[in-house]
Amino acid sequence: MNFHQLLLFLIFLKNSYAGTRVYFKQCAKNGFTCFTNSNKKVDIVYDCSKGVDDVIFFHNQFSAPSNIDSLKIQNCNTLSLATRCSGEMRPISKLEIYNIKNLIFQRLQYDSMLPPTVIFENVSNIDSIPTKSFNQIIKSYYSVGCYVQPKDFQNVYFRNVTIDTIQSDAFVALNQFKNFSFIGVNIKRIQTHGIRLMQDFKGGFEMKNCVIDTLEYMALQIYGKRTIFADNHFSKISSSGINGTMEDFYFTDNFVETLYPLAFSILGTNIFILQNNFLYMKSSALESLSPGLIQDSGRNFGKLRFVYDFSKNTLSFTEAGSLHPDYVSYENVQTEMMFSRNKILCSCDNLGWLFSPLGHGPNTAQIETFYEMVLDEAYGNECDHTCKLPVRVVEEMIECGKCLSNVSLEYICDKNNKATTAIAVGFNDSEIFVTREVLNPGNYTIGGSSKVELNVLDMFGVVLCWWLF
Repeated sequence: MNFHQLLLFLIFLKNSYAGTRVYFKQCAKNGFTCFTNSNKKVDIVYDCSKGVDDVIFFHNQFSAPSNIDSLKIQNCNTLSLATRCSGEMRPISKLEIYNIKNLIFQRLQYDSMLPPTVIFENVSNIDSIPTKSFNQIIKSYYSVGCYVQPKDFQNVYFRNVTIDTIQSDAFVALNQFKNFSFIGVNIKRIQTHGIRLMQDFKGGFEMKNCVIDTLEYMALQIYGKRTIFADNHFSKISSSGINGTMEDFYFTDNFVETLYPLAFSILGTNIFILQNNFLYMKSSALESLSPGLIQDSGRNFGKLRFVYDFSKNTLSFTEAGSLHPDYVSYENVQTEMMFSRNKILCSCDNLGWLFSPLGHGPNTAQIETFYEMVLDEAYGNECDHTCKLPVRVVEEMIECGKCLSNVSLEYICDKNNKATTAIAVGFNDSEIFVTREVLNPGNYTIGGSSKVELNVLDMFGVVLCWWLF
């Protein structure tokens, strides 16, 4: 056996699993249980703990009864699942895989055929989801001898599942797909084109409480009405890692370690990026967030109203030009734009570029308006520090285009705390209360009916008299 033959043999062993193939014979035997549902069809449950523990299951070829409605496989140590098509006319409406330690998707050179709804819950390990594991049937060139089920694959739900790699084209559903849901899913890597969906307007995409190490270039391509990412941890979102066209895009309460240039490539009517923690944002990270329509509204594009809201986020390290969306496109349509109440790491090295037009990137003249909003204290963007300071204070750390080594945020905080300390003076019948605000110099009013006006020097005189007497 030469080297190449040995290598092929080892690959075959790696992708093969010597389990026991399961066939249905009758209910209440060999791990199978049957239930008649309200539609007078049969729901079948296979429990590995009552049959064979390590199994191979061809869910379209296991001699199921003709009136089967759903199949559930549960409590297995190792389950090898084959989704190849079949000539058996046994269309099921739902496949559920529950409580599995190790799940293997067989790599077979056949078209896959899945029921309308597929559910995976409590799966401890999936080494890989191979290409074409979750594909809709393309009827124009479907394999001869395969029964084409009346309803296409439309819904997939993953709950509490650990996956090493989602390979390219593992999920491809481009015909009126409905619901895609990942909740509590841990994934090391989603490869380029790993998930591609075109959803109907009643469906939705959600990814919640997930931990994902790497989203490769164009890992997620989504065309749909509503897309939600919430409470996830992303180590790395590559350029165009999240890509698509949608009416509503929600990215909320996520932790992102590194956001690469053009990480979000989104055409959206309403874009909400709220309450996230971004550890490192590279230049142009948000620049491909643009106004767009999922369908023709029948109205002039210029009369539509778009929303872009980037608020209440915590930003640590931000490279030059990392904060603006596709502002030039937003300027050409009616937009409710908000960049507000964000907390940003304030240092000269981190934010000094904000005070140099050259640091804002190309089309600086048009983007300038956006960065004026970032620095406008009315929008409440503050330093992420125990001392409450607006982002604009970073300008005090710069002189002649260079960072001052002797001016830090702590220094500015200490200076402002001293400057805003209230000085109170009081005495009965002839009592007065004086408040001095050095940051707003001028005349100061003494409380009381006399409405006496004192300037700063007069005020110090009053304080001195009170101290002496």
